[in-house]
Amino acid sequence: LRQVEDFILSRYGVDVSSGNYGDPPEWKRFFHQLGVWVFVVVACKLGTTVVEYVFEEPLASFGLLILSPLCFNPHLELFIVVVLLPLILNAFQFWMVDSYLMAQEDRGKNSNGLSLYLSRARALSQ
Repeated sequence: LRQVEDFILSRYGVDVSSGNYGDPPEWKRFFHQLGVWVFVVVACKLGTTVVEYVFEEPLASFGLLILSPLCFNPHLELFIVVVLLPLILNAFQFWMVDSYLMAQEDRGKNSNGLSLYLSRARALSQ
């Protein structure tokens, strides 16, 4: 996302950095950022589709290997595949996106979202 934002800024001179809507906020900036976000999400989904298509056989074999211990209980297998794994993976995705957005605040400080998260967690635990 940052690379696309930087490319648009250098190529077209339009600031589409996430979370920066201007002062006062402008709808035009919001829709520019929304367009960039949608482009990046669609590109990621297309990339994922290509990887899944190219590696269909090894991924299917890996899935069978991982889920074979659960073949005795199809309800448990269904619960893990439909509920548990999406919950964990969506939480991980939310954490990564949140880390990216938090890092926007400290972009010039050379920090990443994980270090911000850990430093805030340490401060709260003390």
